Amino acid sequence: MLAGPFFLKSLLGNVLSAVVCDVHSAGIVYCGHIGAKDCARGTRAKGRPQWHKMQAEAARNVRVSRPLSVLCGALDRQIEHHLFPRMPPNRLREIAPRVKAICEAHGVQYLEGSWSSTLG
Repeated sequence: MLAGPFFLKSLLGNVLSAVVCDVHSAGIVYCGHIGAKDCARGTRAKGRPQWHKMQAEAARNVRVSRPLSVLCGALDRQIEHHLFPRMPPNRLREIAPRVKAICEAHGVQYLEGSWSSTLG
């Protein structure tokens, strides 16, 4: 109502913005888990190393540009997010190469792909 005669344009802009944000968020979360291993319901890790392996294999990283990574809150780094859920988003991209190297050294699946190929 504060927009006065531009009320409908303002309302349309806000609705469009919310829809685009929701579609983008759903896409990035979907891509962060598609193709990853699913554990059977009720599966429990037998120790910390198996827990870390299950977390790494239950997610997938999506390669996007840095600005897009900032806009999605670094959720393009789902593997690191699953391993370190309390780590600030700006640090997830920094530790990704080390996490990938550790996963490869221990034979843990580390899925990564572009957003377009994963979503396709």
